[in-house]
Amino acid sequence: MVSIPNSSLCYQNVRVFLEEYKKTETQKLFKDFADITRQKCEELLKSMNIKGVVQSRSKGYDSLEVKLNGMIKSPEFMKWFAGIDNGGDLHLSGDLFNVGKEHNVSGDGKDNIDKHGERDAGECGKRGRSIYEHPDLGDLAGIRIGLFFPGDVVKFAEAINEIFNVSHNFGTVIDTTRSAVESRNRDIQIHGNGRWISQSPGQDVHYWEHYGYKSWQVVVGWKQPLPKDVELIETTLAQSEVFGPLRIEIQVGTVVTQAWAEVQHSIIYKSSNDIQATTTMKRMIDAINGLAITIDIMLTELERSQAQAEKEAEERRESEKRFHQDRLMNACKTGDVQTVKRRLEDGVVVNATGEG
Repeated sequence: MVSIPNSSLCYQNVRVFLEEYKKTETQKLFKDFADITRQKCEELLKSMNIKGVVQSRSKGYDSLEVKLNGMIKSPEFMKWFAGIDNGGDLHLSGDLFNVGKEHNVSGDGKDNIDKHGERDAGECGKRGRSIYEHPDLGDLAGIRIGLFFPGDVVKFAEAINEIFNVSHNFGTVIDTTRSAVESRNRDIQIHGNGRWISQSPGQDVHYWEHYGYKSWQVVVGWKQPLPKDVELIETTLAQSEVFGPLRIEIQVGTVVTQAWAEVQHSIIYKSSNDIQATTTMKRMIDAINGLAITIDIMLTELERSQAQAEKEAEERRESEKRFHQDRLMNACKTGDVQTVKRRLEDGVVVNATGEG
């Protein structure tokens, strides 16, 4: 039987977490961390000869407050906080409800953190997990990378896995405000509705023809040894006993779909209160989404066509080289001095391996 802790300690830790993040200096440190990571990603793009745009940001306090207030209402979050989200049989004592000045450390004054950066079950039983350890809070600092060609998304995502430590892999993420219509429709009146559905609080249900935003998302940390500027930020933040090893969320998608996502977010979610997105506006956004998806498909095919054209051009060059080499060899065998001289002047060379 797993005992679920009283929510009072969780609320207390969330409040402390928010108070610490609300500080201007804290948000600046996360912004600086995001900027440093952006520069690293830009260098990686350049080294891989991949075209793209890299943006960095730190999470706004209001956005974090709304997010955490929603998270603490979830039973799954409470289980995670207690350290029993993995099906373990952890029974929590009354110590969990006692919040003292040393609530962030164990009895010996040190954090009980394993090699993966997670606190052990005993530590969770005493005071709950650190709020910052939750995967959904890896976005206090964030990087968004828009690549010109869809095929480069896989290449760059694999490179990220090599140069950073991946602490959580969200994988392929699509628009969280939309869900697929699972059931078969038998009502002719809604035959024209799209296969994706969304409903904002206090608003009517809306159907979409397309899935919306799509990206590859991971939460990562820098590998040791840390650069001095990253180490300084991490050390400074650690003094609060709220933030552990620094992490950052990286989203990798295409320039086209990310541009569309920015437009949608601006019109639907960030319009002034007296301006509501109309059905017509949403249909236009949906249609533009379809165009963006189509453009990504066309760019993928263009990239494949270019690769095929380059392959065929290389094959033609090799064929021409072999042709001229054969003519030179034949001229040498037959003693055709003039042809040999002309071929050599044209730059045809035959080495010991028979390669030009």
